[in-house]
Amino acid sequence: MSVVTTVMLSVSHEDPDLIMHLNIEAAYLTDTNRNYSLRSITFVEAHPDPCPADWWGGGKVPQADVFAGAFNHLPEAEYLGLIRDLDWNSPESVQVFFKREDDDRFRVATAAELRGMDLEAFLEEEQ
Repeated sequence: MSVVTTVMLSVSHEDPDLIMHLNIEAAYLTDTNRNYSLRSITFVEAHPDPCPADWWGGGKVPQADVFAGAFNHLPEAEYLGLIRDLDWNSPESVQVFFKREDDDRFRVATAAELRGMDLEAFLEEEQ
């Protein structure tokens, strides 16, 4: 049975390289062969050819670094802990969008906010 969690991170222009570190650390969250890697959804060159010029609405390429993934059986608190603990250049600019499959909306916090919060309580907030 699937239990899907959708995660998106919007990071400052100083921090996209840290996603690689997050992906490496996330590989150690479980002893199964699950993939917890985020991928860019805004860097057009990161997508398979041909990537249409109008892939995003509006006819322009987004001026943001956004990474996303949909994960089955994600160890949620541990994953958020990885995001919280990374050495972000601008933790207040790292936005975390976190949604369980049955939620009606995303939970949203910055990496800076995660540092001062009980992650289990964040995950149990009514959605």
